[in-house]
Amino acid sequence: MAAGRVLALERGNNAVLIGYRNDGTPTPGLDTVLSTWNGLEPAAVAELLGLVEYDLGGIYLLAPEAHHLGFISADQRDHLISDAALITEQRIRSRLNDSKHLYDPDEYDELVRLQHDPVAFERAAKVPGLAFHIKRPWWRWDVHHFHPTLDAEADDPARVAALSKAFSNFHRYRLERSMEWAGKRALAGYTRPLVHEYYDEDEPQLRTVFDLLATDESDDL
Repeated sequence: MAAGRVLALERGNNAVLIGYRNDGTPTPGLDTVLSTWNGLEPAAVAELLGLVEYDLGGIYLLAPEAHHLGFISADQRDHLISDAALITEQRIRSRLNDSKHLYDPDEYDELVRLQHDPVAFERAAKVPGLAFHIKRPWWRWDVHHFHPTLDAEADDPARVAALSKAFSNFHRYRLERSMEWAGKRALAGYTRPLVHEYYDEDEPQLRTVFDLLATDESDDL
């Protein structure tokens, strides 16, 4: 959308001007939103702005970003980081102590060597059917709908940018999972949709029942 212009969407006798609210005033913070979505095609931008009823269910920010945006104190940030590090250490010890039989001797020796490098350990520890995740210091921003939050945070460009990025990523993830689900459903011959969705505590992004069926986590359903 060019500067100083709005996008008019019409359907039947109804029309919406994207760039203005229902009361005729300009949408606050929209310049920051459009700047954040600069790499998207105009049609994708229009689609995102038109998702009025989309429920985000919360946005997960890493503790340093949450602190930078002013949501939490330095003490809260440090507490989240230290708690996540402690849980990660426990998971690494558990994997080394309880799952040695899953690895070849050389692979296991490599895990022992990497136990103090959680990110590298996470990559090396994954085996088919058994994932391994380090605990990241997430903080949940209680956001549900994009436009009301945009109104509330319009005076803070950094928060608007974080909101816009999360909203775009969430929508893309939903679309990707929807297409993946449709393909798997067609191959499996399902006649009814599987609609169970949930959030992974360690990787808080929307997952579907098919993600679970590919792992050992199906008991979580």
